[in-house]
Amino acid sequence: MLRIFALPERIMRVAVTRTLAYSAAGVLCVALFPAFAAAQSGVNEQYQLGLTYEQNGDIENAARIYYDIFKSDTANGLFFNDVQRTFLELKRYGALDTIITQRMKALPNDYSLYALLGAVRYHEGSQHAADAAWDTAITLAGSNSSAYREIAATMMQAEAYKPAAACYIRARKTLHDKNAFTSDLAYIYTMLLDYTDAAEEYIRQIKLHQASVGIVESRMGLFTTTPDGVAAALAAGRRAVDNNGDNADLLFLYAWLLIENKSYDEAYDVYQKIDNLHKSGGRDMMAFAALAMQGAAYDASLKAYRAVDEAANDDNLRAWAEFGAASVHERLWLRTNADSLPLAAAVANEYDDVSTKHPKSKWADSSLLCSARIRFEPMFDCTDAAQRILSLITRNSPIARSGEAYILLGKIYTAENLLDSAAIEYHHVFAGAAPVPTEQPNDETNAGGFIMRRNGSGSMEIIRNENTPPAQLDFAQEARYLFAELIYFRGDFDSSMALLKECSTSPKAPYTNNAIEMEEIITENSKPESRDALKQFAQAELLQRQHNTDKALAILENIAAAGPDNPLADRALITEGIVLTMIHQYDQALSAYQKILDAFPESILRDRAQMHIGLLYEEHMHDTTSAISAYEKLLADYPNSIYSDEARKRIIALRGNS
Repeated sequence: MLRIFALPERIMRVAVTRTLAYSAAGVLCVALFPAFAAAQSGVNEQYQLGLTYEQNGDIENAARIYYDIFKSDTANGLFFNDVQRTFLELKRYGALDTIITQRMKALPNDYSLYALLGAVRYHEGSQHAADAAWDTAITLAGSNSSAYREIAATMMQAEAYKPAAACYIRARKTLHDKNAFTSDLAYIYTMLLDYTDAAEEYIRQIKLHQASVGIVESRMGLFTTTPDGVAAALAAGRRAVDNNGDNADLLFLYAWLLIENKSYDEAYDVYQKIDNLHKSGGRDMMAFAALAMQGAAYDASLKAYRAVDEAANDDNLRAWAEFGAASVHERLWLRTNADSLPLAAAVANEYDDVSTKHPKSKWADSSLLCSARIRFEPMFDCTDAAQRILSLITRNSPIARSGEAYILLGKIYTAENLLDSAAIEYHHVFAGAAPVPTEQPNDETNAGGFIMRRNGSGSMEIIRNENTPPAQLDFAQEARYLFAELIYFRGDFDSSMALLKECSTSPKAPYTNNAIEMEEIITENSKPESRDALKQFAQAELLQRQHNTDKALAILENIAAAGPDNPLADRALITEGIVLTMIHQYDQALSAYQKILDAFPESILRDRAQMHIGLLYEEHMHDTTSAISAYEKLLADYPNSIYSDEARKRIIALRGNS
C-alpha cells in the first residue's frame, strides 16, 4: 500500500532502508528489493545521497535524485513513495498528478493511488476532481476497514477534514457497522469545530466500552473549555443519560461536564444518582464534595459533606465528611478574612470536634494536626498547639510517623525560644521519624550526618559527624532546612552553611530556594566586619518567629537605616514589611517595601518587594484595583522575575478569570 510518510516515520524508514541496502545478507536484499539490487552499483550511491539530502532538509536536491532514480524503474513502489513524498512537500502538484496518473495504468485498482490523487487535486484547488478520485478510492476499498482508515488519513494529511468524515460515514454504511471509527470521527469533528457530533462519538465510545471515562474526558477537554464546546457536550451528555439512566459511566461523564460548566448544583444531583446506583454509601458523593471544594464551589461542597455525614452509618466515613466540611470552612475563612482570629478559632474548634467525636478514625489524627497548625499560626497559641501535637505523636499512625508532627512541634518550640527542644524534634525527622535520645547519639544510630551534644556550659551544640558518609545524608528536606535555620539563628554560620549545601542540592525540594537564599545571605556577609550585623539580622528573624515584634523591628530599622551601603539593608526592609504586616500596620509595611524600590536601585529584591506590595493590597487591605496595578507593574518592570507567573495568575483571578 502507498502511504504518505510523516517525518518521524520517514527517518525510521530511511534507517531501515539503509540497513537493508548495505546488509551482508545480500540474498535478503535481493528478495525484498530486486530492482534495487540489480542496479546496486550505481543506484545505491545515488539513493544514499538522496537520503542524506532529505535528512539534512535539502528537499529540492533529494527530490531531484529520487525522481532520476524513479525514472529508471517506475514500477518500484519504494522509489515512487520517495518521489510523491518530496514532491508533495515542494508543492509540485502538477508533476505529481501526472506521475500518479501514469502509475494508475499499471495499478488500476489501487485505492491508495486514488486517495493520493484526490489529495493532490485538493491541493491544486480542484474540489470536484478531488472528490471524484476519492469516490473511486472508497469504492475500491470495498469491505476493507483498514483501507478506509488509510484513505481518510490521506485526506486528513491534506487537511480535507470534511471529506475524511464523509469517508468514515460511508464506510459505516458499507460495513453495516454504525459504531465503527468512533475515535477517528470524534477527532475529525473536533478539528471541524463540530462539537455536537464530536461529543456524540465520544459518548458512543463509552457506551461501547472502547474508552474509559477518564480518557474521554481528557479528549473532550480539548473543546469543553470554550462556551460553545461545553454547551454542545452538555446537550449530548444530557441526551445520553436521559436514554441510558442506569449507565454509571455516562452519569460520571455528564457530571464532569456539569462541573466543567460550573453547574455544581446539577452535578450534585447527578452524583446522588451515581451513589444510589453504585450503592456506595456516600463515597461517590464524597468524590463530588472534593471536586466542588477544588473548584471553590463551597456551598455545594458543604452540602455534599453534610449529606454524607447525615446518611452514613460508617464512623470513618462520617469522620471523613466532617473533616471535609472543616476543610471547606478553613478555605472560606482564608478567602474571606484571613486576618480574623475568631474565624481561625472556629475552624480549629471544628477540627477538634472531629478528633473528639471520632477518636479511632484516621481523620482524628489529621484533625489534630490541622487544629494545631491553625492554633500555632495565625493564633499563636503555642501551648494548645503543642498539646495537640504531643497527643498526636503518642499515636502510632502514619501522620505521626511521617515527621510532619515533629516539624510543627519544632516550629512551636522555636517560637517559644526552646531551641534545644526544637533541634531534637527536627532530629527526629533526620533519623527517619524515629525517637532520638536527648543524649549524644552514637555513630551507628545517627544517619543524619550531624550530631547534637552539650558543651561545657550545658548548651546544645551541633557538629558534623565525620564518620557518616555523604551518601547517607538523605533527609526530609523541610526538617533539614529548619535545622540549618536553627543553627543560623544561633549565629553559627559556618555550621549552618555546611547543612545548607545539603539542602540546595535537591532542586525540587520545597525549601531549596530558602536554603539558597540563606546561603547567599551568609556568603554576602562572610567578612569578619560583617558578622556582627549578620548576627543581628538573624536575631531579628528569630524574634519575628517568636512574635517579639517590637525588638525585631528595632533591630531591622537599625540595619535598614544604613542604606545601600549595608548589604543587609534591603533584606531588613523586606523582613520589616513582613513583621509590620503581622501586626496589621499595613501602611507602614507598604512604606518599607516602597523604600526598596525608591532607595535601592541595584537591589536584587526589588521584584520581591513589588510582589509583597501586591499581596498586601490583595490579601490584607482588600484593595483589588491597587493589587492588580501592583502585579501589572511587576510584570512590566521585571518581566523575567520568578514571581511573574504567580502575578499573572493573581491578576486573572482578581479580574474574575476574564
